[in-house]
Amino acid sequence: MTRILTFLAALAALATAAPATATAPVEGYWRSPRSTIVIHIAPCGQQLCGTVTWANDRAKQNAAKHEPHLVGARLLTGLRGGPTKYNGSVWIPDQDLHATAKLQMLNERSLQVSGCVFFGLLCRSQVWPRVDGPVLAER
Repeated sequence: MTRILTFLAALAALATAAPATATAPVEGYWRSPRSTIVIHIAPCGQQLCGTVTWANDRAKQNAAKHEPHLVGARLLTGLRGGPTKYNGSVWIPDQDLHATAKLQMLNERSLQVSGCVFFGLLCRSQVWPRVDGPVLAER
């Protein structure tokens, strides 16, 4: 009887313990290929989103017509999938264009970002390297 009570107590403790929060491999900071922006991919609700944490002056100027505050803008939304492939939407602020997004982890430090418009007829891909923080040093 004591064994059963001990087992039930252990089972109850496991059932009420807070679940471990797993981080998706894609979460973190990523730099555009030309070093114009850095985005932070992180949870937003039940999905993942990519928010601009840094942008150079040229990127800010190019986006200003459609987005006066590029830093803080969400470029990637509704990302679902995992652990290495995700689907969602991407917003290209300098063109005010929304596209279907596909992200694929190529390795721990490289992320392929693809965007398609016009029902997948026009697509473009870039490889974004992981960076260690939210901003880049000015050059």
